[in-house]
Amino acid sequence: MDAQEIKEKVITLASVECDLGKTTIVPMESALFHWFTEAYNRGYCSGEHHQLTGDSLRGPLAEELYTPEDGDENPQKDLLIESVTSRWNNWTYALDHYKK
Repeated sequence: MDAQEIKEKVITLASVECDLGKTTIVPMESALFHWFTEAYNRGYCSGEHHQLTGDSLRGPLAEELYTPEDGDENPQKDLLIESVTSRWNNWTYALDHYKK
């Protein structure tokens, strides 16, 4: 599975959670951690590649979740995007520092 496929899985997961009205993704109740570990183990989160970081997911998540009716702001969707990207960054940081 390449980085783009994993990114699409994360975006789809967030979209489904958003449709359910959720403002956070609970790792134990979703596949988010699975997709993170898949990306991390393939070297997409750190090192030379850095193709999948929390920051690189923020824009595509916003593009998928926001609708024209939202305008520039939607607190529910903002919280959901922050939930995904902050967890992703925190997990990357933890594993990078654990390896040292």
